[in-house]
Amino acid sequence: MKILLKALVLGCFLLVTTSSYSQSEGNNPKPINLLSKNIQGSAVIEYSFPIETNFTVEILDKNQKIVKSFEEVALIEATKKYDLSFLLKGKYNLKFKSGNTILHEQQIEKL
Repeated sequence: MKILLKALVLGCFLLVTTSSYSQSEGNNPKPINLLSKNIQGSAVIEYSFPIETNFTVEILDKNQKIVKSFEEVALIEATKKYDLSFLLKGKYNLKFKSGNTILHEQQIEKL
């Protein structure tokens, strides 16, 4: 059973890298097809899971310190919008985690 997580990272961000994962093992669903786009001021995360899943979205600076994190419960389908205008210009890591398991990680840059 495939689990789909699509994220559109919006807000003058440029996608630097993208990763893709396949179906998870056990209770840790892994996302596939994570996307980023360049629009204004916020991040929109769209996802659909066949089951409820708890996960955390973390934004880390170049020193790997957490700048902001968001706790989420992924229902069957949902769209979330976050204001990321507080971020300064530079590179950041965006991580989707379930417990200590990293579901997805990508590097973004605020222009």
